[in-house]
Amino acid sequence: MNVNVLKKMSSAFFAEKLLTSFMEQLDEVLIRRVADVQRELQKVKEEFKALSYQMEELSSTFRYQIGESREKITTVDQISRELVADLEASGTNLESMGSDVSNALEVTFSTLNSFFEIEQMVKSINRIAKQTRLLALNASIEAAHAGEHGRGFAVVASEVQKLAVEASDVSEKISKKISDISSSVNTTIESLKQIENMFEVLKKSFDSVLEYINDNRTFLTGLGESLASSSEKLDEGAQEMLSSVEILERVLKAFDTMTVVISAIVKAQKKLNELEL
Repeated sequence: MNVNVLKKMSSAFFAEKLLTSFMEQLDEVLIRRVADVQRELQKVKEEFKALSYQMEELSSTFRYQIGESREKITTVDQISRELVADLEASGTNLESMGSDVSNALEVTFSTLNSFFEIEQMVKSINRIAKQTRLLALNASIEAAHAGEHGRGFAVVASEVQKLAVEASDVSEKISKKISDISSSVNTTIESLKQIENMFEVLKKSFDSVLEYINDNRTFLTGLGESLASSSEKLDEGAQEMLSSVEILERVLKAFDTMTVVISAIVKAQKKLNELEL
């Protein structure tokens, strides 16, 4: 056999072995990265479940407190009526003040109960989105480098990019909700400042009846309504958390499918390498 031909065949065989080794290492790295993202998603899902259970327990406690508040309202109803009449006769609109307090408490409770939930959701989803985008970018780059052998990886990279877009959309929606909540907080602060000034005026004029004001019917009614509203918000938040868990489960299933595809590609490459021509 011609020496030059033998050299060319040896070089081609060596290059093919190098390419095969590179592709196998690339597959292993990609599988590890997908597995890392899956583990992170699983942790986030479990955290969401735990938070949902806690919210359900808190909602049950709120409903019990609402019942207690209604009993107190009935007990002090007559005294509160007389006190309100006396204060209105003195030029103080207690009903208007009670309404302001009720509205402020309602907004405050709703904001506090929603903000912490959404804040955790944003952090988790942003982290997932960043990791997914990074994985998609790396997979696309590696697929491009692989050339003809990277077609399978290109499909996988496309699927990962779709997951990244979905995660980003969820993050944007939650960010918008946080923006709305921030607006509500600012409104609440202004309302509380006004109420604080009103209570200061009332304190200077009616020091002898401040203790009764704190227990009056209007305040208790407003508090009961605020608790009821907060309970509803908690129920809604718990439902949102459950919905988020379902979304994460769908994402995990998609990653499982992607892992199976990658593994199948790896096995196919190994079988091709084992063939003797």
